Amino acid sequence: MLHLEKILTVAVPAYNAEWCIEKCLSSLIDESILNDLEVIVVNDGSTDRTAEIASGFVSRYPHSFSIINKVNGGHGSAINAAVSVATGKYFKVIDADDWVITENLKSYVSALREKNADVVLTNFHIVDITTGRRQEFITRGLKSGEVYTIDSFSAASTAAFQCATFHGITYLTAFYRSTGVCLPEKIFYEDQEYATSPLAKVKTILPLDIFLYQYMVGNAAQSVSDANQVKRMSDIENVILNVINSYNMNPDMPEGAKKLYIYKLCLIVKSYYVVALIKKPDRKTGRKDAARIRRLIAEKNPELVRYTNKDYNIVLLMHYLHMSSQRWQRIKQSAILKLVYNGGENSREQKKA
Repeated sequence: MLHLEKILTVAVPAYNAEWCIEKCLSSLIDESILNDLEVIVVNDGSTDRTAEIASGFVSRYPHSFSIINKVNGGHGSAINAAVSVATGKYFKVIDADDWVITENLKSYVSALREKNADVVLTNFHIVDITTGRRQEFITRGLKSGEVYTIDSFSAASTAAFQCATFHGITYLTAFYRSTGVCLPEKIFYEDQEYATSPLAKVKTILPLDIFLYQYMVGNAAQSVSDANQVKRMSDIENVILNVINSYNMNPDMPEGAKKLYIYKLCLIVKSYYVVALIKKPDRKTGRKDAARIRRLIAEKNPELVRYTNKDYNIVLLMHYLHMSSQRWQRIKQSAILKLVYNGGENSREQKKA
């Protein structure tokens, strides 16, 4: 934090991450760009050796690494804490159990130094730790390195949207702060809000054909596991309502921003339908949950209900066919269902669903 001319601030929220944080932080070390990098580890009330391991990096790289020790408040509170003190031109979040492709950091930081855009999108992989399978996510149909207005960006196919997610997004720090977004504390899935609510005010987007974030899945303890999604359905509901509130507060957003925002919102709502109607063991209660969230959306903004009608009807049909979660994941990859259900596209939010 002593160096005031940083190009990039990387926030690393960490809670009891001694098993993984060294890999994450080590992946951020490229001596050629360390002077441009600010890494803020937010130790969110860990009771293990997270702070000790992070402090070792601070000792070795005092002009690039720092640590914030705070009481536990959840992932959102850790991001809030980091962005409040960030000095970098751009701001990105890397979770402690994930990592980046180190050899691509230099070209990424170089692009950030040269370009100015509210949002920067980079490619990423989903990496399954149990199978080793890597799934790639790429911003398609746009020229890498060109700054697009939100309207010209959104005029492209929705294939251009698939990296507009938590793992693909880097924000211009001043832009993110200007949106006034303050993430909720002590709830899960607020990363969906982080990657959606600021888009109501975005004016420019820069896609980069650079693979950076490596998102680890396959750990049963993760919040995206079926059991945890069912357990924390109320958190998904809170995020949906928060994102709708942000939408309602920005009625004059450009058409391009509106298109992207609705696309993102629909993915979050869709993920709730899948949890309620397919992943929840008590199927009768799941139907009631899905119907209730539709009523809440209608109360908040009737316009938004129709955007999720197709998703709701398809998932409800699968529910009545007694589709299992495992079967759903397999059939969702079929060409026909991709076309009907996903519009032929993939995204991090759809992966979670």
